[in-house]
Formats: sequence, C-alpha cells, structure tokens
Amino acid sequence: MEMEVSGYAYNRDAIHLLNPDFAEYAKIFGGDGIRVEKAVDVLPAIKAAIASPRPFIIDAIVSLGECVMPPHVTVEQAWGFGMVKIKEGILGLKGDHAQW
Repeated sequence: MEMEVSGYAYNRDAIHLLNPDFAEYAKIFGGDGIRVEKAVDVLPAIKAAIASPRPFIIDAIVSLGECVMPPHVTVEQAWGFGMVKIKEGILGLKGDHAQW
C-alpha cells in the first residue's frame, strides 16, 4: 500500500516474499519472541513481551490481501493511489497480466 500511495506500480516480486520465523530468529540471538497467527493470541503475546526481561519480537502473521488504510488519507496519497491504478491498467493492457 505504501508503494501504491507513493505512485509506484504493483510489484509482485517485491512484496510476495517468504519471511523467516522472526521469533525463532530473535531466540537464536539471545532475545525472545513469539509467532502470532490468530488475532486471539495478540494480547497474550503483548503481555509476554512486556514481562520478558530480554528484547522481544512479536512475529505477527497477517493476511496478504489485507488492505491497510491510514487513519487520515491526504490528497497526495489519494492522487498517488489513483495514478498507480492507471499505471497498472496500462501495464495490464500491454500484456503484463500479473497486474490483474
């Protein structure tokens, strides 16, 4: 979403990455962490982070299709988002069907 409101066209290769388990990564380096995959587990994870004496990472897994919106949309953000949709349409018409 940040790329789109800045006017950059959708780039599947830039956003469809496989992330490691950051909670396990934190533990390897002496910190602590927990991986959260369900919304019901967020509050217990936050409590665990607060109680931890070590640096703590909450690795929250979210839906790829979730569209996050800022609390206030500026004219510049709306303009950038609109322009990127036009660019995506042009790319799609030129044959880049990953845009669709």
